[in-house]
Amino acid sequence: MMTVQTVSAGMATTYYNKDNYYTKDLSSLDSWQGVISKKLDLENTKIEPQIFDNFVKKMTERNGGNDNKKRVGIDLTFSCLKSISLALAKDDETKKDMIEAQQKAVKETLEEIEKNGGFTYRVTNNKVTTDKKADNLLIGKFNHFVNRNGELDLHTHCVVFNLTEKDGKEYSLNAKEILKKQTEWGLLFRRKMAKNLQAKGYKLNITDDKKGLFELAGFDREIIEQYSSRRLEILKKMEADGTAGSHEAMKANLQTRKTKKQVDLDKTYDKVRQEIFANEKVKILKGKPRKNYYLVEQKKIADKVVDELERETFAFTKEQLKKRIMSAGVLQNIDEKRAEKLISENEKLVNLGNKELENGTIKQFFTTEKNINIEDNIIAKMRQEKGVIKTALAEEKSEKLLDEICKNGGYTPNREQVNAIHHILTNKDRIIGVQGLAGTGKTYSFTLVKKMADRENIEVKGICFTGKASEGLQADSGIESTTIHSFLNKLEKDSGVRQKTTEGIKQDWDLSKVKPAG
Repeated sequence: MMTVQTVSAGMATTYYNKDNYYTKDLSSLDSWQGVISKKLDLENTKIEPQIFDNFVKKMTERNGGNDNKKRVGIDLTFSCLKSISLALAKDDETKKDMIEAQQKAVKETLEEIEKNGGFTYRVTNNKVTTDKKADNLLIGKFNHFVNRNGELDLHTHCVVFNLTEKDGKEYSLNAKEILKKQTEWGLLFRRKMAKNLQAKGYKLNITDDKKGLFELAGFDREIIEQYSSRRLEILKKMEADGTAGSHEAMKANLQTRKTKKQVDLDKTYDKVRQEIFANEKVKILKGKPRKNYYLVEQKKIADKVVDELERETFAFTKEQLKKRIMSAGVLQNIDEKRAEKLISENEKLVNLGNKELENGTIKQFFTTEKNINIEDNIIAKMRQEKGVIKTALAEEKSEKLLDEICKNGGYTPNREQVNAIHHILTNKDRIIGVQGLAGTGKTYSFTLVKKMADRENIEVKGICFTGKASEGLQADSGIESTTIHSFLNKLEKDSGVRQKTTEGIKQDWDLSKVKPAG
């Protein structure tokens, strides 16, 4: 896992001098990294308090002097998955393996971030400001072995100082885009970690292939949750606040964290060792070191991801596809370059080209032949049902009603959305098609359709392919929604047909007794 937080001069001083936050727990592992640290002959050396403090002061002076609220750096915190932290307690050899794998993964992740310009800085010439890639950084790494609840939690705080250099001139880092990198860099760290552990022979199990999460083989969910009280506190806070997502998780983390106290690591290790290892409640599985990753296995993962996306939505962006392949392939060392190759060589995919979204961004979309065939069948059915019902609204009435609702409610649909709204409410077709890729404003249009229908006492119901989609439609448009399966189940049950118990997902319904409404 990976989190991002800005570090002010005041925070840095407090962490260092009072809570000793960055220098607790085996501080001999704490070290410098980055091109600038190499230039200063600090790379890989132990962080000395005075040197760290001098850099904090330097950043403060560059920010104008005495303002302790100004940003002096960015804290990138890389946290191991729980089973890896717990494995520290097993024995000295396993502890050594876990720490080496983690330290190497952090180092490699930071190297890749720095090399590829993960951070940027701004240059202004002739009143024109442009972003440039910052490929030289100064990073202080501080290692911790427990969380604020005193549980084993191997993680590294990487303080990226607000500094980069180009042609002998110093620049401040642009931090605005960093939060957007959190998921990407977290996955990068886990991929490096998985590779390092497998190179030592450790067996790993995927726990969430959509997020790229895994654990050491031998740990079950009950054990993981037993030693994850800090995570549960954050989840409970988010649930109480009705929030979701990585950014909100960071806020919940700050709002619920306790003062970190000094912990006797040896006692903590002994306690965990007795609770789960001495009685063999957990057996960590280890075999031959893994050296190679095979394309045939990576292609299977890509095929599986395409099949999943094919069922979830008609079209998906290249970014969505690439992220899912890299997440599902976290144990197969699928990086961005390999994911690109797997996409370009996948025979199931159909390239739909670039499309402009509602926010003005351009995205490349893909679908599959199967989805295109389904769409063709839907269109054929639509043609059969053209002109067979009465219109819901007359064209003049529809235009007047929409203008009134937009004026009173502050709605500003674009021309395509206006056309779609009138098309839905004024034509005589039983089945109406509104085509639009993700982000093009379909739900926004349906919000206005719902408001217009309510004014005319016309019932509108939402029926979606997935539960998530139905929840989203109902939340965003106000249209009462359910899934296709739930709708068909209710239709069958209400018609008087005795429903049979089936294994798996129900695929057939007896609708012979269903009668037209009214």
